[in-house]
Amino acid sequence: MIVATLTGSGAHVRLVQQNCQILLFGGKNGRFTAPLSVESLAIRDWPGHRRDCMPQAASQPYGDAEMPSDMDSPSFAAIVLFAGLTGIAMALRAGADGSDRTAWAGANVLASLSGMLLALNASWDVTALAVAGHMVGVVGQLGLLQSLRRPQPVDGPQAHWSQNVPAVAMVSIGLAAMLAAHLDAALIALLGHGATVAVVCVTTDTLLRDRRRATGMGRPLALMACLIQLTAQAGFLVMLGWRWEDGPLLLSMVPAAIQWLGCMPVLLLLMATFASIAAFALMAIEDRAALDMARARLDPLTGVLHRGALDKHALRMAAAHAHLAKPLACLVIDIDHFKRVNDNAGHRAGDMVLQAVARILRDTVRTIDVVGRYGGEEFCVLCPRTTMEEAAAIAKRVVERVCTLPLPAPLPGHVSVSIGVATVNTTGDARRVWDTLFEAADRALYVSKRAGRNGVVRADALLMQPHTTLASAAGER
Repeated sequence: MIVATLTGSGAHVRLVQQNCQILLFGGKNGRFTAPLSVESLAIRDWPGHRRDCMPQAASQPYGDAEMPSDMDSPSFAAIVLFAGLTGIAMALRAGADGSDRTAWAGANVLASLSGMLLALNASWDVTALAVAGHMVGVVGQLGLLQSLRRPQPVDGPQAHWSQNVPAVAMVSIGLAAMLAAHLDAALIALLGHGATVAVVCVTTDTLLRDRRRATGMGRPLALMACLIQLTAQAGFLVMLGWRWEDGPLLLSMVPAAIQWLGCMPVLLLLMATFASIAAFALMAIEDRAALDMARARLDPLTGVLHRGALDKHALRMAAAHAHLAKPLACLVIDIDHFKRVNDNAGHRAGDMVLQAVARILRDTVRTIDVVGRYGGEEFCVLCPRTTMEEAAAIAKRVVERVCTLPLPAPLPGHVSVSIGVATVNTTGDARRVWDTLFEAADRALYVSKRAGRNGVVRADALLMQPHTTLASAAGER
């Protein structure tokens, strides 16, 4: 009695029941070889094959019609685990500290949903499920990449595409249903796995280049998740390239091992998704801790370093100057007539002027420079590896940009600043170097105030000027 006939890649396998045994016939072009007796044979849906007929038992309710196979235990277990990961990702969307993690949480939800669809397809072999699984998976991987390139703000919820996860999933499934009727299943799988590999490779490169997360456990775990994901995709591609010319004989000899290997890509995909959720949760915690640490060093009004943090940076730079003999410059900046702003427009208007000047300083200086608020309306910029000419050029750009700020009503005119610039010429103790540098820039600032404000004065131009004249300028500030 013929139990079933399996075809794939030009090969045929016929299962025949005879005297309570299953006989396996294999061959090509309709010619079958001698039977091979086996005690038991598990029929599984391998890539590249299909069932032409099902066992024709007397109790078969479907008659000659083809029906889907029952879901096997590994696929069911994978679906349950992926559903659990979906719940975990959704639960981690909002942090206990009030942070918002919608971007990566939504992307991991899509990745888990993709795993569920692919696990279903492993049992039912429905083309629409394969298309939907691959599309949702690629969108999820793109979401993870986007959350790495544009970190989500941690203060309050932010609008993001991943807030519409159900809509993204439904659109993907709808497109999958339309494409399933026009594309070959093997081609769909090849395109889906190839696209996933490409996105994961870009994600890995982004993680390796991200110096903001050079420390901590989040990035190494995310890299491990990418490696497992690539291994899973490689396993899927190997299974996709399986040929039934060698499959039936091997299947009859070691069915348990082959079935276990067939489950490995889905299990690896499950591990990659779990590692990804854990990694992004750790990175979110580490980002929050780094932000809190940074805020502890910032002036709450202007967002630049407060005086204590500025002093620590200055000592480190001075020590590097003393050790490496690299040039170090300092700009001391004071807002002209700031007391007049507070007296006539109010302290709230004065705060807005301070914030605007600090913003211009951050936008004007280089990435290697350090901006801090020294006190009151006075700011300081430290410029490592900078000559006097380069520092003076930076100071002139600051003066020009500040002059574009209008004074708050009812005051007429525009905001202006006076700047003193100095470079260090001494070596030795870091504290001595920093004190000498700041004093030279501060004396140059006094001269700029005495000369009419709204300008830049270099400390090297004051070497021949009497010290008493410089000191008398302090009253003009």
